[in-house]
This record gives sequence, C-alpha cells and structure tokens, in this order.
Amino acid sequence: LAALLGHGRRGNNMPLPFRFHTRQNKPVLLCSFVGMVIVSVFAAAWYRQSISSVQSAPRTMTTNLQTSQSYSSTMPFQFRFQICNGLTNQKLQILDGVLVALFLGAQIVLPKMIALNGAQFLSITDMNMQPTDRIFNMRRFENKIQQTYSNFWCRRREHQAFKIWCSDNPPPAILYDTNIDIKNVNVEHLKLKPDEWGQNALTDIGDAAFMRIFEDKRFIMDKSILRITEPCEFWFNVKVKEGTDFWDEFWKIQDVLEFNDQIVELGENAKRIFLHNFGGVARAKAKKHGYKVDDESIQHGGFHVVHLRAEKDWQNHCERWFSWIDRRDNCMNNTWHIGNVLLSEGISPALPVYLATGLSETDVRDLRNIPSMHSFFNIYTVVTKAMLGLTTDVGEEREYWAAVDFILGRDAEWFVGNSISTFSALMMEFRARRKMPVLPYNAGKMALEEIDCIRPNKMTLIPPVRPVIKWLFILPQNVEQYDVVYNMTMAAVNSALSKTRVVPVCVTTADPYSAIVVRLASMGVRIIHHTPKWTRDVNRMVERWNSVGERSFFQYFRPLKAEEVIARWLRIDLPMLGLLDDFALYTDVSVVFTDDVNWMDLLGENHLNLARSMERKMFPGPFFNNYAPPGKLGVPRFFAVPDSKNTRHSGVMLMNLKNLRQSYSEFSAFVINEKQLLKIDGVDPCSYLEFYEETSLPLRVGWKPHQPENNSVSLVHFYGPNCQVDIFPYLRTGHVRFELYRGDLEMCAQERSCAQLCRQYENYLNDASDT
Repeated sequence: LAALLGHGRRGNNMPLPFRFHTRQNKPVLLCSFVGMVIVSVFAAAWYRQSISSVQSAPRTMTTNLQTSQSYSSTMPFQFRFQICNGLTNQKLQILDGVLVALFLGAQIVLPKMIALNGAQFLSITDMNMQPTDRIFNMRRFENKIQQTYSNFWCRRREHQAFKIWCSDNPPPAILYDTNIDIKNVNVEHLKLKPDEWGQNALTDIGDAAFMRIFEDKRFIMDKSILRITEPCEFWFNVKVKEGTDFWDEFWKIQDVLEFNDQIVELGENAKRIFLHNFGGVARAKAKKHGYKVDDESIQHGGFHVVHLRAEKDWQNHCERWFSWIDRRDNCMNNTWHIGNVLLSEGISPALPVYLATGLSETDVRDLRNIPSMHSFFNIYTVVTKAMLGLTTDVGEEREYWAAVDFILGRDAEWFVGNSISTFSALMMEFRARRKMPVLPYNAGKMALEEIDCIRPNKMTLIPPVRPVIKWLFILPQNVEQYDVVYNMTMAAVNSALSKTRVVPVCVTTADPYSAIVVRLASMGVRIIHHTPKWTRDVNRMVERWNSVGERSFFQYFRPLKAEEVIARWLRIDLPMLGLLDDFALYTDVSVVFTDDVNWMDLLGENHLNLARSMERKMFPGPFFNNYAPPGKLGVPRFFAVPDSKNTRHSGVMLMNLKNLRQSYSEFSAFVINEKQLLKIDGVDPCSYLEFYEETSLPLRVGWKPHQPENNSVSLVHFYGPNCQVDIFPYLRTGHVRFELYRGDLEMCAQERSCAQLCRQYENYLNDASDT
C-alpha cells in the first residue's frame, strides 16, 4: 500500500513528499514552499466547508440509520469494511475495523445493514438484513469514537492525522456507506498487504496517505478519496496483543460498543425474572442433593451461564474444521457431558443456570432425553429463553437473542463456554480482564488467542498439569449405609480431606438422592453420575454367567451381580466423562491417605518439563513424547501403577486421560466381553496390565498395610484384607474370612504399622459418623 501511495515508510533512507533533496537550489525550495501554502489554504477551506455543512444540519439517528451525512462530511482518506456472520463476528469486525481505521487516521465507513440471521454452513434463504442499530447503540458509539479519535491523535502531534482529528472542527469519524454520493466521488481503492496490519505500519501508511492528499490538488478540487476496502474476513489479520497500544485501544473501543437500549433493558429484565423465579428453586434442589448453599460466596450475578454450542450450523462447522489437515480437534469435546464438566469443576448447583444457545425449545427437550445430559438437567436448575418468556426459537433473529445472551453472560457468577466459539472466546476474554470466573468446557486453548486475534499475556487454557490433583474413585449402585463399602468410602474421603489438597471426584451409578451420595456431596466431594452405554451388555453376560455356572479354577465359586461388574469396569469410562484434566489419580475406595500427594510423587522430576512443553494447540501438534519407558518412573503414556516387586495391580493408577481417551474404543471392546468376567475378582479386573504397557509409581503411593513401616508413605491401599472385616478380627481372634488372605494377615500381625493404619482408618470412620 505504501508503494501505491507513492511513499515509503518514514525513515532516514525513505524520502517523503515534504522531505526535499539536498541538490535542490533555493528558488526551487521557495517555489515548493509557496505551493505548500496554497495547498494548505485550499485544504483548510475545504474542511471548514465540510464541518460547517455538518454542523448546520443536526445529525439524528433513527432505527433506519438515517443521517444528514453527505459528501460534505466525507474525508479524502477512508477505511471501509464489510460485516458478516454471527453476532460476535460482527462485533469483532466492528471493533477491529474501528481499531485499524483509528491507527490509520482514516474515516470509518460502516455498512448500514447487518444480518440478524448470520448462521454459517447452512442454507440460509433469508439473512434478515436490518439496520445496525437494531443490535448496537450506534448513536452513542459514534459520539464515543469521535472522542476516541480526538484523544488518540491529540497525543500524537508528530503525525499528519493530528492536523485533522485534533483540529477545532474535525470531520465525523464514522460514516455509513449509504451516505456517500458515489456518482460524484472519484474513489481510488487500495488494499493492505499482509505485513501492513501492525499498529506501526498502519500509522506509517496513514502518514503517507495524508501527505499524498495534501500534495495532490485533485483530492481537494475534485473531491477524490483514497479508500481502503476490506471484506469481513479482514479481522483475522488484526493481532491484538497485551502490552501494545492496539490492546489498550481495542478494549476502549469494546467498552463503548454497547447494545441498544431495548436489548439492554430486555437483558436486565430477564436477569431479574431469572433470579426471582429460579434462584430459590435452585437452592432447594441443591440442598436435596446435599450441596451446600452459601450466599456469602456469591461474588457476581448469583447465577451461571452455559453457552452450549450444539446447533446444526455448529456441528457442520466442526465437521468441516475437523476435515482440514490442521484440524481443530476439540470443537465438540464434552458437549454431551456438560453436566459432568460443571460438577467435576465444582461449579455449584445451588445457583440456577441460564442456557445461552441457538437451540430451539424443541431441541433442548431432545437434549434432556440424552442419558449423558441427565446430570446437567437433573442436578442443575437449567433455564431456557422460553422459561423466561423471551422466545421459544431464535429463528431469523438469531443475533438479536445472542445479544441478550451476552448481557446475561457478562454478569454471571460462572461463564462456561466453547473455546472455539467466538462468542464464548470474546466473553471469556472480557470477563478474564475483570477477574471473573470462566471455563472452556471443551478444553484446549481459546481460538482467538491461538491465532493472536486477542492475545493476553496469560492465556486462557486448561493446563496439562493443573495446580490441584483430582482423585477419582468409583461408587457402586446400591451401597447401604454403614456397610463395608460405605465405611471404606467415608474413611478414604475423610483421610483425603484431612491430609491432602487433592479434589475428591466420585463417579457413580447410584441414585443421586441415595444417602451416601447426598452425604458425599455435603462433604465437598464432586459427584459425576454416569450410566455406561454397555450396561445392557453386562446384564446379558451376567445372566448367562449365572445360568451356565462357568467358573475359573482361580476364582471363587459364586454368582455375580450386574451392578458389581459394572462398578469394577466403570473405571474404563473415566477418560470419556468430560474431565478437563489430562492426568488424574484413580484408586479403589479401600485406601487411606496418610500424607499429601503431589505431582513430583506421581510424575517424577519430568513433571516440570511436562508443564512447560505440553501446552495444547488448537491445531494439534505433538502432545508430549518424553514418556517414561515401561516399568519405569516418570510421565506415563497411558497409566502408571505402584512399583510392587510382587504383584502389580490396577487399584491405584495415575491415568493419562488424554491418551486413554484416544484408545477408548479398542480398549472398551477388549474389556466388555464374557471372558473378562473370569478376572472380575483379580488384581486387574479390567485387564489394563494386559492391554497397555504400564509405567511405575513410587511405592509410597500405594503402600500395603502388611509392609514394613515407612514414614514417607502418602497413600495406603488395603487391597484384599480390609481393616473392618479382616485385619481387626484376625488380630483380635485369629479369624480368617478367606484363606487366600491368610499370608497377608500373618505378615500384618508381625508389623506394628498395620494395626496403626487400621486405627487411623477407624478414626476417619468415626469422623465421618460425627459429621
């Protein structure tokens, strides 16, 4: 563009129009000076005429964007851009377009009309083109941007645009494309090159443009215009990075681009109705499930907003993106497990959830019937637009209702969205600057951050190694109060809460209103409710098993229960349940924590390298390749188990959920079959050790009670003999429940630490009873 303008960028080796060469003689310099004066006089007269015309007729904004703007208010240097697609794309195009024009010093030419139905990748017969102020408060925006131009350029005296925008009567900063007399204007169209979108390059180009305008009389006499015109996709070239002037001005522009008064009023009324009608309902529902209701913890709106992208156009988006060579692989992640995401992240069900989506009420009703969505709709109080009396279907006013969604999301306690969606991404950037909680339910980086369209210094992503470790355990379906499983679970949870900083996460098929589930929720355990897709297969297999009576020589000759088999195999589904963590600690409930567990324990020294190198990309590259060899300590490719010299078992595992997720189909097909029932009571009921190559955990994470005392132990696993029904009865009376346990019980009797650990178990059990 600088070449088209006939000038290079400012610099000692780049002559500009008003920099005279040393070989020019004095008469030539004098003539040049006189010419400059004449041009300046004409320019001043032209601008006085323009401003006088504008001021003599008052500018008014109506819903049709009718203004008194005419050619007399135009400037000979303009930046014009198109606006397209959905609401947030439209908003970003306006923000970035104004930002680019500001640094150019150019007048902004906006389209008069925008689409209220900007869905992409669908056959849209009617985009419902409406005036821009059907969405945005354009009159206020014009006034604020006029002031922004003045403030910006009055601080930059060294640039040519200072003379225009810091004058007593500057031209209007914003025009509309219908207010320009195209027939009587000679427009010279220009384009920006890829390397000319930076803030310094734009300012240099603006300087060159103004100097050419001041130099060329036809821009004054013939009313000619230099215009840079860009399609709506231009905004991908605008890189807004924190620490730059671009960043500061972008957010100033964002703050003055408001929705119109009707939308703002509608959004505020919706919030009042939302809290009035559903705030108490959510609290009562949460109490029944055992969740605490703490009004003092509410910092913001007192409600949550989930922006769920599941519309047909979004699914088409994702299919297309996933087909690219550099594909976005997290576009639809966790969409159908959104309830699990919220529960596993500790987002309180005591506050109602507004569902911000383009789905119709019929679509939402269909979602309620999907088993994996039951947690979302049954545990949380989910409220739709129709429930607030707004609309049952966004229809052809999709972007209008998206603006209402934006108002609610802006003030929510938690905003949960899809990091690929521009709506979610802009909302999360907006809230992050205000230190308000945000969560990308599909994990991965924010798309806008990945391509540097909005790039803060601290990126919004779920890191591969999170500060707090999640501890996962399975709870069977029918657990009676104070039976062995109930007691082991309570002791394990109390020890974790007492000795560690781990976050307990229970995955269960139990009834949400069962006594143990309600009790665990009241203790702060995060509950994930899950019914496996293979439940019917297990029911059929167990029925055949019990009727045929097939047994292995190594197994106890007993009938099986389907719920028991499901509980044993349920761990294979852990990678598929919407957990945002790449690594998590899994254990049976027959454990007691004796000290804190940290990443150094689980991953070794390489965890620091892992934290630095495993940042995920929207376009996936190598995740991490420096895995520990099989049987060695370090970062596991799939999972790691305690490094026992005798029997390795899968009752304690550090799981690489990301890699296990990628191999889930093959592994689940391997596990869910009748032959696997022969191993149901073994050390590895899911055959992890057979299907995968495992790495090792240090023994202090998975110590056995009959092993010698060790003060460095942080996790004791009571695999086999249990304190309540095996160890204490043997120590007191010599009773052996299963002959298979005799050897372990004899060693336990010889080790003082065994009885001490069981007394700790009893203490934690008593703590649970007291609470």
